[in-house]
Amino acid sequence: MFSILVTFSCSFLVVEDEEYLLRMIQSFLAELGYRIIEARNGKEAMQKLGEHAGFIDLICIVTGK
Repeated sequence: MFSILVTFSCSFLVVEDEEYLLRMIQSFLAELGYRIIEARNGKEAMQKLGEHAGFIDLICIVTGK
């Protein structure tokens, strides 16, 4: 019997200022095999976008307002 392993790489920029939520989201996505880039506010997110230009596939912004 043959088995085929299909893998893919996807990077998420997660923007969250609450540390526990950031860790929870990071843990969940990392378990699924995604690469996580963290930012704690908009300014830091823009910096990360510049540093990782072309390598971020999805941005997740969590805000309570």
